[in-house]
Amino acid sequence: MLRDGILNHHSLKPGFRVFALLSILVIATGCATLPEQEKNYDAVYSPQQLRDDLKFIDEQLRSIHPNLFYRQSNSEYQKRFQQTYDNLSWPRNRRRFYTTIMPLVASFQDTHIQLQLPKSEFLNFATQQGPFPLKVLITDNEMIVLSDEQELPTIPVGAIITEINNFKVADLLPLLEKMVPAETETGRIRLVQVHLPELLWAFFPDQDRYTITYEWRGKSHSESLHPLLHRIDPESFGPYAPTSHYGAIPIDDKTSILWLNDFNENYDDFENFINSFFTKLRADGKQNLILDLRYNRGGVTDNLKLLLSYLSDRPVNWAHYATLKVSSAFKDQHSQLVDDTKSEKYTSYLGWLPMEYLNLWQWELLFSSEGDVLETSLDPVVKNLPNYFKGNIIVLSNGYCFSACAALVSNLKNHGLATVIGESPGSYVGRQFGYPVEVKLPNTGLILSVPAMEFVLHHNVGNHRYLKPDHKVTRRKMDVMMGYDVVFQAALELIKLREQYKELPNITNIN
Repeated sequence: MLRDGILNHHSLKPGFRVFALLSILVIATGCATLPEQEKNYDAVYSPQQLRDDLKFIDEQLRSIHPNLFYRQSNSEYQKRFQQTYDNLSWPRNRRRFYTTIMPLVASFQDTHIQLQLPKSEFLNFATQQGPFPLKVLITDNEMIVLSDEQELPTIPVGAIITEINNFKVADLLPLLEKMVPAETETGRIRLVQVHLPELLWAFFPDQDRYTITYEWRGKSHSESLHPLLHRIDPESFGPYAPTSHYGAIPIDDKTSILWLNDFNENYDDFENFINSFFTKLRADGKQNLILDLRYNRGGVTDNLKLLLSYLSDRPVNWAHYATLKVSSAFKDQHSQLVDDTKSEKYTSYLGWLPMEYLNLWQWELLFSSEGDVLETSLDPVVKNLPNYFKGNIIVLSNGYCFSACAALVSNLKNHGLATVIGESPGSYVGRQFGYPVEVKLPNTGLILSVPAMEFVLHHNVGNHRYLKPDHKVTRRKMDVMMGYDVVFQAALELIKLREQYKELPNITNIN
């Protein structure tokens, strides 16, 4: 998710995503040559095999992560680890093992520590079993239907789901929340909401139908739903969607909106788009920019820094310090990524390799040992671009704004560059982690992702500090039924008030 520009953006694509199930190994080999371990979905593993994999997870976490116990103490983790270890006393298949140990992985409160089912298993699920067919909004501990994706929709928009497979939603949500690697409370809610199909698949294995109970117009109804089968492209479904979506729309002669769902686009393409957008924004004399970062998964910080340079005419630090912990797993993956990047070029190695490699850690890595820690300060983002935006900036945020997205929102708010409307971002804004290293568990074949880098975004900010919006706005049931984007409308109302009263103060402190 969060990766600093000191690492070449080509070598980092596709971007690391929250709850993504895509591994570098799978990308390299393709589904046609997947090992039998990944294709044997119903294999049952002995307690000893499962416990060995759990111990492997523990070893890799301690070896790779630069600050593993920043948000959870070692003693707290040890208690959870032992409980999980003791619980693995019966044989389990891969999915049951996943649901058993995911709460332990999620307890670190780090969206970059993830446990991933192999891509082949998810694609098999998407095409053979089918995901839950309803899109929902979770708010006020209620699950509200946004749309029914069945071939013949039967559930009305705005209905409140009260049970799934005879499991009360009020009891189910806390269980699902324990399975997501969330940092903030808003992030936990939005992770469950967005990844509900995958979570239900793991929680209710082998379902050919989903039975739900819902409330509509004061009455309770029950219905059996058909999963989505063969109507989706599994390569673009859910966590596999590799495509970056972004765009811009003029609202009126004074205001435009720019929206981005991540920062994982190829840098050159993103630079061309951003430069063209801000050139036109200035040429059209726009005074207000609405930056919609809701449901933005984060991504490559080269793109974050580029966008930030168009939003300020003064130096801004997106982060102050970076720390890298050296491990054998990191060195192996980093070496492979550099080799892959080199193979994409036609000029000599030193002729194209970014100076960031040479100025910071590239040579140090050649002589570093297991457990070494490399540190560096990060320079401010300074570009003095002629087309930077001078007007009012309003950021739309929600809990599904992670890593690089949260870093951008935090910088804009705390430098007095923007007003934030909506929800708190899903990532903490004092320290974040990035550059995930992926390792495969030896028995079950699950993929563990562990960040190797730590970034200090703000000085003197505690372990669990999150950014509060200037104006908290949450979408409710009536907004869903009316098709009303209350957060966007709040931004338009704020612009009207500013035009009427000329200036309204911004709140710029972290809370």
